[in-house]
Amino acid sequence: MNYHQVDLTPFGWSDFEDFYNNSGAAYTTITDIWEQKWLALFFHGLEPYFEVRRWYFESGLSWDGIPFLGPSCRNLNDDRLPLRFLYPGEEQSLNNANYKAATSRLGGNDQNARMWLMQ
Repeated sequence: MNYHQVDLTPFGWSDFEDFYNNSGAAYTTITDIWEQKWLALFFHGLEPYFEVRRWYFESGLSWDGIPFLGPSCRNLNDDRLPLRFLYPGEEQSLNNANYKAATSRLGGNDQNARMWLMQ
């Protein structure tokens, strides 16, 4: 608020502590803070995805731990958040040896790798 030179006097406040103590801004759980961060990250590229990915992991790979968010639409992976991107088709065809080596480290074959990517 200091950086943006916010004038708190119209509200009867003199500093940020007055705002925090009197504005009704009460953050009692970690998800309250996550929700505010989610809103603040709007229009910031992929940063919201990476935060949601971290929160999803911290919530036991379940949307239940992130009450202000849910799966964005009906999907084919049982509403789980993708935690990795699939290898592009071009990578599979032009760099097949390395593609197969990478997918083998993820479970042995392309199907297992695809399933792992969706967990």
